[in-house]
Amino acid sequence: MSQDGPNIVEVPQQVSRRYGSPVDGLARLLTAGLLTTWVGAILLFGFMPTFYQAVTGLFLGFSALVLSGAYSFRPIGYGLAPSGLTIYFAWRRIRIPWDTVSSVELHPAIQPFRAVRVFGSSGIFGYLGRYWSPALGFHVRLVTDRRRVVLVRRKTSYCLSPDDPDRFVREAGSYLESESAPTHRPVRGGTTAGS
Repeated sequence: MSQDGPNIVEVPQQVSRRYGSPVDGLARLLTAGLLTTWVGAILLFGFMPTFYQAVTGLFLGFSALVLSGAYSFRPIGYGLAPSGLTIYFAWRRIRIPWDTVSSVELHPAIQPFRAVRVFGSSGIFGYLGRYWSPALGFHVRLVTDRRRVVLVRRKTSYCLSPDDPDRFVREAGSYLESESAPTHRPVRGGTTAGS
């Protein structure tokens, strides 16, 4: 379980707008290269001597784990709603409530990528996993296009790449503003506080 604990809820929810998660050219090239090598190794498997079959079998098993792991962490879209941000994956979704988010910001393509990968993928289906950088500390990257990076600041920050980052930041900002607006509570006499 992540160190965010109960602040991330894995449930479906209504969203006001859904954003895609496009994949950039380098990630496509790396993914296609690995898939092509994998298929080629499968096709040649029967023509290899026994020793090479064993080595190829290990390669195929390891690369199948890498591919399935990277694909399971690849976001396919994002949704924004008054209750929070939803990140959609192939087999699940995660909701991050707005009260756990301090800001949502656009980031230049280069700045958030000066980091060390702790665990994850650097190009297979995107730039996915846990990273560490001096500016962000430990953070999660679910970036499929390095030119469209949005930073969601929270206890453990998230780097995302929605298809329309400017609109994503504006809409998320409006939800954050409404989340931080003072609430009107009823007081004696049926009036509301602040009126």
